[in-house]
Amino acid sequence: MGQTWQTRASPEAGCSIAFKVMDDAVSFHLATADADTASREIRELAEKMFFYRDIDEAYNAAMARINEARAAERQRLEERRQQQQRDMMMSIVSIMKDDRDEAVRPPDRSVAVAEPGELPEQLKTQKARAMWQRLQQKGYVDDHCQPTMLSRTQTALLASEMAERLEISQKWKTFERLWGRKDMRADYNKALCQRKTLDFIGELKTLFADIQ
Repeated sequence: MGQTWQTRASPEAGCSIAFKVMDDAVSFHLATADADTASREIRELAEKMFFYRDIDEAYNAAMARINEARAAERQRLEERRQQQQRDMMMSIVSIMKDDRDEAVRPPDRSVAVAEPGELPEQLKTQKARAMWQRLQQKGYVDDHCQPTMLSRTQTALLASEMAERLEISQKWKTFERLWGRKDMRADYNKALCQRKTLDFIGELKTLFADIQ
């Protein structure tokens, strides 16, 4: 018995076996793998189905679907890359804005600033003097116990840490007058949302760890 040829005049004339098998195979491999795998499997399948008269048309139609899927994937990857670049730029801009917002500012003229050497009694104890000395050695405060090279959020973190260790109840009022600042509570709350300033807390705890 000779070979039986399956015929199909055109894709529009109905659904031949070759077209149906190829189309199903493409759908399966695109759903479970990727375009490269689908392309490889379709080539192997075409070789096995050589006896169908319309196998070339079916193969070409299947590869066209695969190429469309490959182009769509490239487009998705490009859009993802562009979005990552935009996100990175927004992150850089946000960091730069935070740095500008947190830059060390001169004392607020509307706040009564303590005179040099005029420290509240709670900040003149033996324990407090040891803490001031450590801070001066690190360059965080000057000889008059004024912050140097610290951002607003770092200054608020320093005030909170010192107040806790020295048992100062009115910490914001105490340090706002001492340093000529306003809204230190708001600066502190902002610091809690920033990783880089939270790291500063760990540094302060290490700096004061052995002071009793």
